[in-house]
Amino acid sequence: MNEPLRTFTGKQVHPLDLQLRDINIYDIAHSLAYQCRFTGHCRRFYSVAEHSWWVSVRMNPLYALEGLLHDAAETYLKDIAAPLKVKIPEYGKAEEQAMNLIMHRFDLAWAAEDIKKADRDMLCWEWREMMPEPELYAHYEWQSKPRWKLWNCGQAETAFLDRFFELCEERKANAR
Repeated sequence: MNEPLRTFTGKQVHPLDLQLRDINIYDIAHSLAYQCRFTGHCRRFYSVAEHSWWVSVRMNPLYALEGLLHDAAETYLKDIAAPLKVKIPEYGKAEEQAMNLIMHRFDLAWAAEDIKKADRDMLCWEWREMMPEPELYAHYEWQSKPRWKLWNCGQAETAFLDRFFELCEERKANAR
């Protein structure tokens, strides 16, 4: 049976057959706010939404919105731990299709290199600060250390949405 996924806003979507009309910023913000990074294997709850917020503020402002949405496909597909993700090429294809649709929905360009750089910088910091046995990650360096927010789910959702609308307004103002 091909059961749809029911989203926070009540949409019924098919994750492997997403449509443009399925993509909703409120679903994205809510879902990412309630998903924990590192499949929950960190010392404290740390949401994907907060991670995305940090990536966004560390990016070139031209691509900050892309940075905020860089993990948005996890709304519809749920993330898979990196060691498994490389073993499941079909997941990578589905994730790429979802991200392309999300980028199209919000009229964004995929700034892959800038996002990878900001995401990697955050990952190194997160490993050292959030994971058990941080000394295992001491050799990783980051460009500049962020100051923790450690929002609860509701705070992360609100901050994500605030950042999204702030960046959308900035884009509109710059387009004039």
